[in-house]
Amino acid sequence: MTRESKITPVGAGHIHLSLLWKISITTLIAGLIPLLILSVTALNGYNSASEQATGVAANALDAKSAQSLQLRAIESAQSLSRFLDELVRDTKTLTLLARAPESYIAFYQASQSEIWYRTGSVNSPQDRRQLIPLYREIAYIGADGRERIRIVDGRALPDSELRDVSLPSNTTYRTENYFNDTRALKKDDIYVSHMTAWHTSLPNLQPGGIAISGETDGAAYARYEATMRFAAAVYNAKGEFDGIIVLSLDHRHIMEYSMHLLPDAEQPSTPYADYRTGNYAYIFDDEGYTISHPLLTRIRGMSAEGQLISPIISGMSDDERKKHPFNLNFSDALNQETYKDVMAKKSDIKIITNIGGTQRATIYAPIPFSYGVYRNKGIFGGIVIGTSTKDFHKAADKVGSIIEAQSQSVENSMYLVALAAIIILVLTAALVTSTITRPLVRLSRVVKKMEDGELDSENLNMILNQRIEDEVTKLAQVFKKMAVQVQLRETKLKRQIEELNIQIDEQKKAKQVAEITETDYFQNLRSNALGMRNRFKGRDST
Repeated sequence: MTRESKITPVGAGHIHLSLLWKISITTLIAGLIPLLILSVTALNGYNSASEQATGVAANALDAKSAQSLQLRAIESAQSLSRFLDELVRDTKTLTLLARAPESYIAFYQASQSEIWYRTGSVNSPQDRRQLIPLYREIAYIGADGRERIRIVDGRALPDSELRDVSLPSNTTYRTENYFNDTRALKKDDIYVSHMTAWHTSLPNLQPGGIAISGETDGAAYARYEATMRFAAAVYNAKGEFDGIIVLSLDHRHIMEYSMHLLPDAEQPSTPYADYRTGNYAYIFDDEGYTISHPLLTRIRGMSAEGQLISPIISGMSDDERKKHPFNLNFSDALNQETYKDVMAKKSDIKIITNIGGTQRATIYAPIPFSYGVYRNKGIFGGIVIGTSTKDFHKAADKVGSIIEAQSQSVENSMYLVALAAIIILVLTAALVTSTITRPLVRLSRVVKKMEDGELDSENLNMILNQRIEDEVTKLAQVFKKMAVQVQLRETKLKRQIEELNIQIDEQKKAKQVAEITETDYFQNLRSNALGMRNRFKGRDST
């Protein structure tokens, strides 16, 4: 039993891919790989450069912002220091005036300054600037401690309302000792008290502490009452102690130096800073107590008995905090460090977290002043400008966003360029491959017709008649010669086959005749035929 061999057809089991696709894919791969490598390298390099530029710009702008805010803090602190010195000069000037109500009222009316606040409701706020007197009270107190003249809100009080302030319990805040302290000073020295006010948790005593639903913080500020006492001893013609004069500063004029400061270069001031944004300024005194703050509850204040209310400490609830002022020395380590730096006459910037839990950049500067209770330390306190770290980096973030936008624009442009390059590459590959494969396709058609024994002169001539000759043209020329030779050989072969067929037919005929004549039957027939022929000849001869 023989085993039949199976012949596998050409191309069986293989993936058919035309030459056009092969050349196109090869061209695209050869072109795309360098393009992709170049694009990725360029983008990575640009992004890296953008990040470095953003970092450098951010650091530079942060440093510039810090420097600018520090200069503002120092400038505000120095301005307040000069204002305090002016108050000291006013106190000395008052000692030279005639001790009469008319003189004091004239002085009161001549000493005014503006406060700026936001009143109205939260939903409908109104900015207001108001010119108010510098001093809430001006008083002359005799050597015995009794008030001889007392001007309150521009009006001279009658004798029935005058007090013996040698007894602290008779003073406005029930524990003040400014008469005895001033009397004990050296001649020509000036007494200056700490800021004194009822705490805002006592609305029956502090008008600024009365909560009215829906009103702005600035509206409470417009009613807020607090004083700083400036006092100096006066002497008679004999040089004997003749009492003291007292100027009671409306403390809002001190608060004006911080209430409107904002750390934003585009908006450096506001009628009243919003504590919730974290962007505001405040002032603390030489004991660490806040004496100016957007939240009036944070400010140093007295109890109803005239005692200084203890400061906020950790662990207090929000409601409890509203009943206590803020003191840096009872806060976190960074606030304590801020206080120590100010007392050491240093200005700096720090990142701290306030009691509300907001991370803030804090810039502070000392306020030089060396009169009264501030004499020993030589520092009135410090002014602090605070901003949330987000707003502190605003300038840097703005530049960063510009660089990022530019980077994105460049990246998008590079994507477009890459896409355009790919399209051009595809079109070029298609054009090139089409130029190569079109003649080859025609040549394949010629070959296919050759299989049928025909010569496709039309397609062959189209290849040969191309304006630009190439290897395919030369191949077509060779193929044409080969095709002609094949046709000639085929014609010759056919003729030879025909001649061979004729010879074979004659040989077959001769063989068949021989085979017939050599048979016994044919020999018998032949003998019979000869005999018959001979008999016919014999008859004819007779």
